[in-house]
Amino acid sequence: MGKRRKSAPVAAQPPAEPPTQTVTTVSRRLLDTVAIVAAILCVTLGYLSRKAINPDGVSYLDLSAALQRGDLPHFVQGYWSPLLSMVVAT
Repeated sequence: MGKRRKSAPVAAQPPAEPPTQTVTTVSRRLLDTVAIVAAILCVTLGYLSRKAINPDGVSYLDLSAALQRGDLPHFVQGYWSPLLSMVVAT
């Protein structure tokens, strides 16, 4: 086995001062701002379109009404899925 060399002592360095504002802090603030703006936008658009209904939604409601009154020939068809209509009818 070979001899080990003695290493020279390493001088201690003073700790580096942290920066006052890091990139992480700036990107976190930007992310928070974007999230708040998106939330406000979603709430506003939801409120403004609260009375709008898709034409497919009207058809599902018609199928639910047919199921409730027992009109199975009208309820059974091949285009719209019956599961949502059954849930709405209950």
